[in-house]
Amino acid sequence: MSGLTKPHDYVQKPISSYDGTGGNDDAQPIPAGDTFTLLDEADPGVITHVWMTIASGEMYHLKKLVLRAYWDGEESPSVTSFMVHAPSADRIATQEHETGAPGVAGLTLTFDAREIAFKDTPEGENCELDFLFIQRDHRGKQLAGEEKRAEVNVSTQKYGAFLQDGMLVTNHLELAEGATLLKIAVRDRRSGAMGSLSIPLLVK
Repeated sequence: MSGLTKPHDYVQKPISSYDGTGGNDDAQPIPAGDTFTLLDEADPGVITHVWMTIASGEMYHLKKLVLRAYWDGEESPSVTSFMVHAPSADRIATQEHETGAPGVAGLTLTFDAREIAFKDTPEGENCELDFLFIQRDHRGKQLAGEEKRAEVNVSTQKYGAFLQDGMLVTNHLELAEGATLLKIAVRDRRSGAMGSLSIPLLVK
């Protein structure tokens, strides 16, 4: 806040959709499999905030959206939010220990293998993923954080199945007492692509 009264060498601009008729109908339907350009700007700049709302009656519609960003006319995206290809991420179960200690969560994430940089090796196909798990309480306070790494080595036949059905990765986490939200960030170590999602924790 101390910088609000100071001059800057840049101009801050919001870019938004709008209804040209003056009404409130600025929604953009996107059929399954299609793409829609949110921003196409030729001048240099820094994106500091992205906000949007999605109207869909499907429970897991947010897990089926992909956000990509391309810089300087490149053909391959510099940013790919591939974690939205993870409908199975909501299959999270918790179990209380008899001692009353925090529960253990078994979490299965389903990745779209087409968005992951696999490497062809003499043993088959290989990929490496970094995970960051952050647990927060109902006030948003961070209660726990944990980093994990997964290296996947599969046969060419299994890789073909991943392309058709998705790749499942399972993790087990010890839940912090009072945690109500699990935030997960994933980075493809080979391509640098990143994605994230949040899962409410329902401790029984």
